[in-house]
Amino acid sequence: MSGTFTFLPLKLRRRAEARGDELALGFLDDGEEVSASLTVAALDARVDDVAAALVERFPEEARVLLLFPPGIDFVVAFLACLRAGRVAVPAIPPDPHKPARSLARLGHLVAHAAPAGVLSTAVILPYRPILADAVPALAGLPWIDVTAVPRVRRRVEDPRGDGLAFLQYTSGSTAAPKGVRVLRSNLSHNLHVIHGVAPTIPRASVSWLPQFHDMGLIEGILLPLDGGWPAWLMPPWVFLERPLRWLRAIERFGAMRSGGPNFAYDLCVRKIDPAARETLDLSCWAQAYCGAEPIRASTLAAFAEAFAPSRFSARSWFPCYGLAEHTVLASCRTHAPFTVERLSAAALARGEAEEAAGERTIDVVCVGEIPPLVTVRVVDPETRRPLPDGRIGEIWLQSESVADGYWGDTEATRGVFGATLACPDGEAGPFLRTGDLGYRRGDRLFIVGRQKDVLIVRGENHHAHDVERTAEGAHPAIRRGCVCAVLREDDTEGGEPRAVVVCEVDDRLDEAGYAAVIAAVHRVVSFEHGIFVDVALVPKHTLPKTSSGKLQRRATEALLRAGEIKTPVCPPPVSDLASGEGSPLHAAHLVLARVTGLSLDEIDIDAPPARLPLDSLKAADAAAALGDLLGRPISLDVWGRASSLRALVEGRGMLDAPWREDLERPVPRSRPRRSGGGTILVTGGTGFVGRAVVAELVRRDNRVLVLARGAKGTSGLAGDVSLPKLGLGEDRYRALVAELDAVVHVAGAVNWVLPYSSLAPTNASGTAEVIALCAVAGARLVHVSSQIVCHDGAAASGDVLGDDEPPAALRARLPHLPLGYASSKAVAELLVDRARQEGLSATIVRPSLVLGGRDGEASVDDVVALLLRACVEAGAAPDLDFPFSVCPRDHLARVLADLVETGPALVHVGDESRGLREVVAWLALAGYDVALMPWEAWLARVEALGLHRRGALRGLWPFFRAGTLRTYERSRRASISVAPAFRGAEPVDPAFLDERVAAWQAASALPSPPRRGARATAASRALPVAPRQVVVDGISHDVTSARVMPAIMGSGLLSRLACGFCDRPVGVYPATLTLDGGRVLDVVLKAPARGDELRALCTGVARASSPTLAAALEMHGHWLDVADAHTRERALYGLDHAALARVQPRCFSSPEEAIGAPLVLERLREGDQVDALDAVAEPWPIDAVRRAVKGLARLHAAFRGPAAALSVVPWARAAGTRAAELVPLWEALFEHARTRIDADVAAAAAPLLEDVGWAEALAALPVTLLHNDVNPRNLALRRGAADGEIVLYDWELAALGPGTRDVAELLCWTLSPEVSEEEVFLLVRAHAEMAAPGLDDEVLRAAFRASLAWLFLDRLTTYTVVSPVFELPWLGRVLSTWRRLVQMFAPPA
Repeated sequence: MSGTFTFLPLKLRRRAEARGDELALGFLDDGEEVSASLTVAALDARVDDVAAALVERFPEEARVLLLFPPGIDFVVAFLACLRAGRVAVPAIPPDPHKPARSLARLGHLVAHAAPAGVLSTAVILPYRPILADAVPALAGLPWIDVTAVPRVRRRVEDPRGDGLAFLQYTSGSTAAPKGVRVLRSNLSHNLHVIHGVAPTIPRASVSWLPQFHDMGLIEGILLPLDGGWPAWLMPPWVFLERPLRWLRAIERFGAMRSGGPNFAYDLCVRKIDPAARETLDLSCWAQAYCGAEPIRASTLAAFAEAFAPSRFSARSWFPCYGLAEHTVLASCRTHAPFTVERLSAAALARGEAEEAAGERTIDVVCVGEIPPLVTVRVVDPETRRPLPDGRIGEIWLQSESVADGYWGDTEATRGVFGATLACPDGEAGPFLRTGDLGYRRGDRLFIVGRQKDVLIVRGENHHAHDVERTAEGAHPAIRRGCVCAVLREDDTEGGEPRAVVVCEVDDRLDEAGYAAVIAAVHRVVSFEHGIFVDVALVPKHTLPKTSSGKLQRRATEALLRAGEIKTPVCPPPVSDLASGEGSPLHAAHLVLARVTGLSLDEIDIDAPPARLPLDSLKAADAAAALGDLLGRPISLDVWGRASSLRALVEGRGMLDAPWREDLERPVPRSRPRRSGGGTILVTGGTGFVGRAVVAELVRRDNRVLVLARGAKGTSGLAGDVSLPKLGLGEDRYRALVAELDAVVHVAGAVNWVLPYSSLAPTNASGTAEVIALCAVAGARLVHVSSQIVCHDGAAASGDVLGDDEPPAALRARLPHLPLGYASSKAVAELLVDRARQEGLSATIVRPSLVLGGRDGEASVDDVVALLLRACVEAGAAPDLDFPFSVCPRDHLARVLADLVETGPALVHVGDESRGLREVVAWLALAGYDVALMPWEAWLARVEALGLHRRGALRGLWPFFRAGTLRTYERSRRASISVAPAFRGAEPVDPAFLDERVAAWQAASALPSPPRRGARATAASRALPVAPRQVVVDGISHDVTSARVMPAIMGSGLLSRLACGFCDRPVGVYPATLTLDGGRVLDVVLKAPARGDELRALCTGVARASSPTLAAALEMHGHWLDVADAHTRERALYGLDHAALARVQPRCFSSPEEAIGAPLVLERLREGDQVDALDAVAEPWPIDAVRRAVKGLARLHAAFRGPAAALSVVPWARAAGTRAAELVPLWEALFEHARTRIDADVAAAAAPLLEDVGWAEALAALPVTLLHNDVNPRNLALRRGAADGEIVLYDWELAALGPGTRDVAELLCWTLSPEVSEEEVFLLVRAHAEMAAPGLDDEVLRAAFRASLAWLFLDRLTTYTVVSPVFELPWLGRVLSTWRRLVQMFAPPA
């Protein structure tokens, strides 16, 4: 290779030796959280390891296929190929959304490149058998997983001389892929060219571009590595689903360089709302490049205008031009401002670039100056002569960046890479013919179009002849050789170029025939090429052709532009319909057209929806979209059974014939109930629940028979509930009737996807057979149903469903249940109820989600396990307000056994609900990196990773894809009332969930967590050990006996957070202690969590809600008030100070107690000793607020100034004076909070971070002892005491600062948002007169205003971190009161 420029692998090695600890790469898997990163030294070492494996396995210049999802592993593999002298062949990994097309493309590439082996990663390797079936050429190739390559510490020397570096396959091509041969010298030269046109070296760069694309590979990855700055990467789809992630990353990492194709900037303008733009700061973005497709001046102008509030400057634009055949870059703006020329459209058609003079114009963007090391000629393609400035011709290039040709295509190489000029001076060639049309103005280059037949759709190339050949075979009415595919510019603001296929068709087609042709072309082009096209049908002899019969695409494009060829008008969005315009049927028609991509003519509103040409995922999308429009869930079951789309929209025919037939099934009259003591039959007794039921009944000395398919042994009956007489035969059935006393009917078909008709034979007909058995035997029936029958979305918020629910309520819900499974279980219940009316003794049992019990066994195929596995593997969970009401299996077995003798008609079984968000937070705490994200984004992420195609989740995916979880989020407005007798004995707490995860891990249903997390242990459920000694009135007493009771519910958030994740009890436990001498103390044992535990738990909960916030907490968490919480309160109780004694419960702890032992505190009983007013329900009466303010004032006055008592408290940090240090943490907290609070509150809070000078106002007040957590859960008024006597609990967060901080928190919690300004200021002034006398009103107002700011940023935002996990019903009212107070105390304008 040329010795002029240093090869990239050698540069990497030198950087590793000199500056190895610098960051080289960072990857944001979800576009927000840093999921992986490598320093320069670590990257160089990994490259060496993989390069050594390549040298060992493959000969020099062997081609190696690179098959990777986006990520750092691809970069390691590519650089290893460069270092080892093996030829990298980057390939697009198969797309699970379009498997046929993507596998076909991969197959063509593999056949063309003929690689010797494959480099990949653990994510792809499980699909190797599928890939081998689809692409047989891969079957016999050796595969290397780069993540499993051992660390050999072997130094691989860089290749000597020039040679082939990699094959860059042009994107979009399917039938005839072209692999550009890029030499090592080409790569080094082009990187040098790019560095030469960049005005400065960036501090960092950000790229979402595909890593297999020439721009994404070289500009996004190789250029930063070559230039020595960190590169931050993210997958393309996380940008496409939410473009704000790209810009946030630029801001976060201070990236000076980033960019993308034209459409990327259009997408940002369309999808990022003005409010979000206001929060961005893009002033660091100095090099915003735009390339890979024609650049539109309107796009650049629109983006610069839209993001001017984000401090983006139009001076940052760096339009560029390049192509894979020139490695990548050919020209780019350097130091001069970018320019746009407004040209005459008529002159452009003549091949001249003339300034417009009033006629139709076209804006052309300058793609920069021609670099010094690149020669550019604008050439007449017919005569091959150079053209002067201002004349339009084909762009020819000459430089060391020009690639070596096309792999395996000598003829194409000669035609494209071997061009020579026909000019007298005989300028030396060869030149690269780009096929692009443009002109020069001195050293500036302008692109006006393309000569070669390529459609560029969103940066991806699709050869026109490929698309034409596909469309030509779509329908017999299309004339052969008369299809033309072109790209038409969209003249609307922000519109993107659209691919158009123009077809000549038979003149005899009627209107229906035209519609059929359009539908056929749309389907086949979309399937084969993955793009949506407009289709124009024209009469024969319409398409312009040359004299030799070749299509003239530019002329066809001109006809489209002039309106002489018209395309059908797309249906407008539903939101564009005027109010009242069109029926719901019409709106549904439009929604389905948009979601499915089918034309309106293709969607027959009077035909069954099942006949639409959709796969299951598309059908799920369509059903979900239609359900959203109609405001009621539409399951795949309902979609598949509907007689027509019209009936589906109008809600007719929902209770179809199968339901009617099953519900009208005759029910026999039951014989009188037997006396008991006989045999109990358990149907489904070999299943997950059935085994536990059998074990429990046997434990109680019952004689048990088990009915199941294939049941064996003396207690087994091989049968099937769906068959007549349970499939037992006449003799065995008669013998069973003679001995039967009761049936526990557990058997059922559980499936979240199949329709009612598939599940009814077992769940409905099977129940009818069991009813018949019980009726003839006079046996009792315990029928196991499910709480899934309770939720159809029709209940009003706050409704409660109890055990007294009448069957008519279930019958009314039946047509609206969104699952075939739910419908079949509902029909079974209604059959049991009818049988009860005929004399049958029966109880219907509705358990919630059944999880494994205390025996450790796990059901690895239940929906919870599969959902959580998908969340863990995706690193994300859907952000749904969805409650999990779970039921331990052993508890359900005990309830069923209890009901065998007698019981009510209906029983709900379960335990307290745990929200999905809380479960996700628990996963994050337990060591799994799982973050919440919107439902649609979660679906896309799981599909992008291919997780939906794995194992049992594959069969469940249509259930998730249909939006059924989202439907249940909306429908679970009614709560289920579970009687105390049927609640679980064990709390469904973190320890219970931890045991479930351990069981799932043991069964390989869940992987091990990637990091060590807090463990929820059974020890946390134990009661704290009572003290051996206490101190009463200064005298030490032995504790002779003690009774400790369970923790008080509703304790503080810190205790709720820590409970279950510490290896000991945490919380407040009532206890009675008997002392020597017989005295009995009524106390509470307060068992605190350590400060380091609380900080880790706060970070863990934040990780589930906001990875960005979690990172901020990890970095700045030492500023959290919880840092030394476990020592702080104990130290305060150790102070001998009368003012403290007046406001604290008495403390009986011995000074000799260990620092972690529970505090022994006086138990103050409400109504006897204190009045504890509940702020969650209502604000406090104003008189009670005044008493509390006065009590705080007395405390603050007693500790005002540098009190001697505080000098012995080294832990007491001065609060409120560290605003500057806290800004990074506050910013992260606020960014998280603003998505969960009212816009008015956010607007009032935003200015507080712009300038924290407000903190200076706090210095005007004397320092005192702050409780720092003054809210009604920690504050009570002493009953019968003098005015101003209060009690303050929970001193973990105590600090030093101005007393207005405590007052601000108290007033936000206890006052109504409607409070008057006069009332508030009187309270603030009353406090100041005692705690800080002598302050004038202006100073006091400023200090209180600063205290409100401090309260919001330091405390109220923190509540939002746990608000997705723990229900905080008071938070909205407290924030409203805070906003009202901020408005009152706002500085004068």
